[in-house]
Amino acid sequence: MKILYLPQIDSTHLYLIEGLKKGIFKPPIAIWSDYQTAGIGSKGGRWEGKRGNLFLSFALPRLSYSHLPPTSLSIYFGTLLWLTLREMGRNLILKWPNDLYLPPPTLGKVGGILTTLHRNWIGVGVGLNTTHPVPPFPAITPPVENREVLKLFLQRVEEAPRWEKIFPYFAREFEKNRKIFGIEGKLLPNGAVEKDGKIVEPNR
Repeated sequence: MKILYLPQIDSTHLYLIEGLKKGIFKPPIAIWSDYQTAGIGSKGGRWEGKRGNLFLSFALPRLSYSHLPPTSLSIYFGTLLWLTLREMGRNLILKWPNDLYLPPPTLGKVGGILTTLHRNWIGVGVGLNTTHPVPPFPAITPPVENREVLKLFLQRVEEAPRWEKIFPYFAREFEKNRKIFGIEGKLLPNGAVEKDGKIVEPNR
C-alpha cells in the first residue's frame, strides 16, 4: 500500500475521496497526518484535530473485501484498530458500531471510524487521540506513537482477515459493554441490531 504523509491538512478523508473520484489516487493508498484542521465525523459531525494525534484515511479495492457485509465496514475496521491497540498494550473498549473508548471510570471516546463505499473501492477514515486530549474527548493512556499504530494497523488491514474471523471479537465486546452504553437489542451476524422487530444498520 502506498502511504502518503501530509504535515497539515483540513481533512484526510475528503482529500482522499476527492483524489479517488478525480483519478489522482488509486487504491490501495493511505494518507495520514498528525494535524487536521477540519476533520469530519459520522452523521456529518466534526472530529476536532490537535497537533500530534493520528488522522488517517485509506482506500482499498472493494473486490478484495467482498466478504464484508457492506453496512458493517465500520465495525470491521474499528475492530481491526481495536485489536492493533490491544496488541500494543492499550486497554480500550468498542462501542457499537464505530467508536473506541477508554474503559470506565473514564469512559471517554478516543477515536472513531468513518467509511465510504464506492462501486470500485472502500474509503476508511480514522481519527484517534493518540497523544493529546481534545476536550471533551480524552486521549489514549499512556500515549501511543502514530507511526507504530499506522504500521501495525495497516498491516492487519492488508492481511484482510475474513469477516467471520473478526466478527466474534466484536460480538464479545458488544455483549460485555452493551450495558455501559445502554444499547438494547440483539446483535445480528451482519453487525446490525434488532430490537422489537426493527433492525438498525451499523453503517456510518
